[in-house]
Amino acid sequence: KNEFKTSSLPIEIPNIKFDSTSASTTFMLEYDSRDTVFTPNNGISAALEASLFREALGGDHDFEKYKTYIKYFTQLGKPVVLGLRGELEALDGDITTPYYQYPFISMRGIPVMRYQGETVGVAEAEVRWNYTFRWSLVFFGGAGKAQSVDFIESEDDTVYSKGVGMRYFVARRFGAHAGFDIAWGPEDTAFYLTFGQAWY
Repeated sequence: KNEFKTSSLPIEIPNIKFDSTSASTTFMLEYDSRDTVFTPNNGISAALEASLFREALGGDHDFEKYKTYIKYFTQLGKPVVLGLRGELEALDGDITTPYYQYPFISMRGIPVMRYQGETVGVAEAEVRWNYTFRWSLVFFGGAGKAQSVDFIESEDDTVYSKGVGMRYFVARRFGAHAGFDIAWGPEDTAFYLTFGQAWY
């Protein structure tokens, strides 16, 4: 259910309301060698996804979305963990494709769905310094690029974010850390509560 409020327009017109349904089947090929799914110290998580949206499945439109990502973790000495993330997502659709289905830059410090495009790429790095057995500091930064939609006149968006955080080793059995992050993007400063790795 979608509603666009028009009260800010110079003329009085009713709010725009409409319903939209999306339905898909998704095929995924995934590889995961991380030592834990919560807060990894070593290993790789990678995947290829293809989502086919079809009216025959109950949706209102036919289009496709494709996504691939890799997340790599390694220890730089015992107390320091380096994480690297690369992600690429693309949509093959037309002007009837729902706006909320377009890929968007997903990074700490960037509001959800602020930067959308037909193709979106993200590269990010994170360093976690375990300065005691229980406590650690996190430093992260990255860049994202959203390619403009063909039928909308707009420029490609490239944005950057960075931040710091703190973690506490809450569950030794599962290798899980919890804490918070403060991230600075091009427009906003954001605060996040985090359990496990921030990249999902």
